[in-house]
Amino acid sequence: MRDLFGIRLTDPTEDEVASVFRAALAALNGKRKASIFSLPVADVEVLGKRTVSEREGHYELTRPDSSRGEYGRVLLVWWTNPGGRKLVRVRGWREGQHRHGGPGTPEDMYRFADQRALDSRPVVWHLDPERIIAAETGTDPEWVAVCGCGAAGSPESLGWNHGMCGPCADQVAEFGLDAVPREPGLLTEAGFDPWDVMFTPNGRYIISSGYGKCRVWDCASGELRATGDCPRPTNDVRPSVSPDGRFVFLCDGNQRLTFLSLEGDKPRRVEIGPFGPLLTAMWTNWPGKLLVQRQDPARHLSLVDVEDESVKHMIRPPDTSARLFAVHGDDPRLVFTDRHRATVARLDRDGKLDVRARFHIGDGALNRTGNWNSGPELVRFTPNGERLLFIRGTEMELWNPARSKALLQVTFPASIQTRLSLRITNTCSFSPWMV
Repeated sequence: MRDLFGIRLTDPTEDEVASVFRAALAALNGKRKASIFSLPVADVEVLGKRTVSEREGHYELTRPDSSRGEYGRVLLVWWTNPGGRKLVRVRGWREGQHRHGGPGTPEDMYRFADQRALDSRPVVWHLDPERIIAAETGTDPEWVAVCGCGAAGSPESLGWNHGMCGPCADQVAEFGLDAVPREPGLLTEAGFDPWDVMFTPNGRYIISSGYGKCRVWDCASGELRATGDCPRPTNDVRPSVSPDGRFVFLCDGNQRLTFLSLEGDKPRRVEIGPFGPLLTAMWTNWPGKLLVQRQDPARHLSLVDVEDESVKHMIRPPDTSARLFAVHGDDPRLVFTDRHRATVARLDRDGKLDVRARFHIGDGALNRTGNWNSGPELVRFTPNGERLLFIRGTEMELWNPARSKALLQVTFPASIQTRLSLRITNTCSFSPWMV
């Protein structure tokens, strides 16, 4: 990606917004005689009026440039902070055509899915995507702004003002840029490409992990508390924080399980192994215990005790090819699927599985969904543990596992975006992101 244009405005007039937007289009056109990137004068004037009159919003223009094998994009974002100041940012850049793909190709579909996911984010994220992150809290994502001074919180609580908190913006206005830290408010550094960002449940730490590295920040002070290397994961097994906030599972690379212990004044690294690659890793509510499923022909499960740095039990799944998808409760219930076959079982502390229910996804009185032979992509318990939600592509089913009964079987016109946040309430009100 090549950045070609970037200007910020504060409380601009309609004419100033229109003028800057036209300048961004000119920057993308470069010295070309034919203007590939253009908008009618009336449309640009409408954008200026919208920016001044509306509290927040964004507009993006994307055009292909086949002669260079590139796409050009211009983004206009406006947002009003708690102090009533209208913050405007106009950006322009070019990116390779390989990221878009031809019409109907998988790349093209993925791009549209990703774009819709980005469009669903709050406007303030589009204003400062470098400094605002999504913290997964188990329900809706929480959007956190990080200032260069170390302050972190919601953009509204910080009085966000063009990439920094309100107090820093006041100092810059009075004393100039040298009055505040010049480091960008990023949870990263040179050579560190973060892939996952997590909050501990008590809100004390932010943990950011990338392929081969991890960083831990103190939420209150913004201080970098720990840095370290960790192996690259062997599969797409995501890092996760234990329910009590004391441990972080990082990865399963180099035939070892790598954790961070957050107990004490300074986080420390814990390694347990030797251990083969994993299919799944899920925390239980038992203190310091992670349930993992190995990627071997038998798909054995083990209970990893991070406190004792030991591996307990060798648990056989209910079926040879069954994969663990969900864990719930203090007396944990586990959900396995083997293609369309679902099994719910209880795990005791001796490592024994007690099968409680078996049923076939896609079957039932409603019988409205398609073929589940490839298995689900996502399985979730409702918070009270009384219902199970299965999702795959355009299909969604809700089951009562105690009665092995389908309560809802529905097919959507478009795929459900399981990579993003899915919020489930006890009243079974779902808000899945659609693509």
